[in-house]
Amino acid sequence: MARKEVLDAGVLSNSSIYAHMPSYFAQDALYYLLYAGEFRCDTRYRIERQHLDMFLVMYVVEGELRCQFGENALSVGPGELILMDCRQHHVYQSIAANTLFRWFHFYGASSCVYYEQICQRHSLVITPSESSLHNLDSILMMMQEEMVEEHLASILIHTLLWDIATSTNTKDSRNPHARQVLSYIHSNYQSDLTVAQLADIVNLSTYHFIRWFKRLTSSTPHEYLIHYRLKKAKELLINTDESVEQIAVRCGFNSASHFCRCFKKAVGTTPRDFRSFLF
Repeated sequence: MARKEVLDAGVLSNSSIYAHMPSYFAQDALYYLLYAGEFRCDTRYRIERQHLDMFLVMYVVEGELRCQFGENALSVGPGELILMDCRQHHVYQSIAANTLFRWFHFYGASSCVYYEQICQRHSLVITPSESSLHNLDSILMMMQEEMVEEHLASILIHTLLWDIATSTNTKDSRNPHARQVLSYIHSNYQSDLTVAQLADIVNLSTYHFIRWFKRLTSSTPHEYLIHYRLKKAKELLINTDESVEQIAVRCGFNSASHFCRCFKKAVGTTPRDFRSFLF
């Protein structure tokens, strides 16, 4: 790990960049840091790459950045943070005469899956919480002082991703209705629910409701309903002596055989074997 001289055009004095060599364990099991720094730059600063096998977090303190990657064209102003996927063609540049931003590159663990989840359901530009800014400062300090504790670094990165994933800056303006829809499913999962019934709750067509619901939960309404029925079936298998046939009816499956097929596909074993393994 070492400090590198900043050679990029448009990067002004008092800027810094640091590199880290992650251990093999970190590469196999953790989110890990690769580069980090703090740049002050002018409008000459522009980075364009075809591919970089990592992700980038940037937090703008002053000025403004414009970022393009995939189908995204986003501006990031003071007090805002962006998560970028550098695995595809990407461009980012300063569009202010005096832009100050802090940043780090990371990879590892479930970075790709987590990014896809965020990308589908949330904004990639957020106003971070105070705790996330503290985590960002901690990451930069570890890199600067050449004291990267890799387990802690992984936790800090994961917490930042969680902040982005749970930010109120979601892509979907109808998200406040999500609790109402999910609550309806949870209360009526034993019934023969239809997509049309659920779509009526948020005044959407069935087509738009299915798309909205999948952005919200990463599953279709039918997949979510089956998953919830199986969750309740597990609870009954554990906590009652009811037969598989009785549980199938109670959980809204149209037959015991249908219940068994769904259960084995999701859990990897039959309901009877699941119960016998536990007791």
